[in-house]
Parts: sequence; structure tokens; C-alpha cells
Amino acid sequence: MSHYRITEVATGKIVYDYAAEAMIWFDSWPASRYAQAEVIDTPPEPPAYNGSWRITKYAFRKRLTVDEKEDIEVASVDIAAATAANRKKSAALRVYMADIQAAEHIDLKDVDLRSGITKMQTIGLIAAGRAAAILDTVPTDVEVFNG
Repeated sequence: MSHYRITEVATGKIVYDYAAEAMIWFDSWPASRYAQAEVIDTPPEPPAYNGSWRITKYAFRKRLTVDEKEDIEVASVDIAAATAANRKKSAALRVYMADIQAAEHIDLKDVDLRSGITKMQTIGLIAAGRAAAILDTVPTDVEVFNG
């Protein structure tokens, strides 16, 4: 199945956007006014994942890059000369990481985990888009927690 987009020639405005086996062109669309702007191959939807979203702590750590882990470690250091607000942020990061360490497994759908990883992305400890990659990538058989 492909993705098709019909646009108005004069304005470039998208007037019809659809997915189909073949392009649909209606006689009511005069070719002088409308043009086929794009044919975009759409990858098939992945099958629904019905397995466990619980992974081992090691598997979770492996989802982070070395640079990300280093940045998290550096940001969590308590610097006595830092402002009280910065020391509190570092403490909050240490508490969050301690909670992860204390867990028996990592549930990628856990609200608190998702909130923390998203916050790390927001403040720049992990790059844009990485929260989704870390949290929403379907676990492999090797990653799944079997406890």
C-alpha cells in the first residue's frame, strides 16, 4: 500500500491525503487545478506486540549510549559550591537512578520511568527523540525479564 497526496496547483494546499493500493483520481478533480504532488511509500504497520515490556536492568542500561550514561553520571554529582537549586536537581537525578537500581526489573510502560526519561531528554541529558527510542522499542527475547 502506498501513501498518496493530491495538492492544489495554485496554492500548494493538500486537498486529499490517503493510503491505497493504487492512486485514485476522480473526474471531478480537473487536472488543470489539481496535481499529484507526492507518492510516498508507506512501510507496513508492524504487527502488534503482545509480549512483556518488562526488561532486565542490564538491557535497560544497554539502551542508553555511553555518552548518555556519562552525562547522567556527571549531572548527578553533588558539587558543594553549586547553587542550592542545582544541588537539588543533582540529588533528584541520583534518587531517580537509585530507584531504577533498586528495581527488580524495568517496566518500559511504567509512568514514573517514562516521566524520568522524558525529563532527561527535556534537559538535554539524552538527545531529542531518544526517550521514544529507549522506551518504545519492542523488547527483544534477550532483553525480556523472565523472573
